[in-house]
Amino acid sequence: THSHMHPREGVRKLRTIGYENETMLALIECHHENFNGSGYPSGIKGDFIPLGARILAVAEAYISLTSKRPYRDPWEARAAFNEIGKYVRSGKFDPSVVEKLGEIVDQID
Repeated sequence: THSHMHPREGVRKLRTIGYENETMLALIECHHENFNGSGYPSGIKGDFIPLGARILAVAEAYISLTSKRPYRDPWEARAAFNEIGKYVRSGKFDPSVVEKLGEIVDQID
C-alpha cells in the first residue's frame, strides 16, 4: 500500500532538500521494520535492522502513547511500557531495546 512506502518517500524528500546524513536517512527508512521481519519497506529483521531504527521505533511508540491526543489523555509511563511489552511478544519490537526502556521508566516512577 501507499502508506508502506512513506519511509522511502520521506528519505527521498529529505535528499531532495539536501539532507545528506546517510546514517540518519537509513534510520528513517527502517523505522517501520519489525524485529520479526514483518515490517516495511524491506521486511528485514533482527540485527539486520539498524540499532538506531529499532530504538526509534520503540521511542516513537512510547512518545505516542504518553502524549496527549485530541481523542484521549496521555498514558502513564508504566502503562505505556506495559503496552509496548505486548508488541515485543508479537515480534514488533527488539526485546533488548524495550528492556532498556523499562530501566528508564523505572527511574521515572
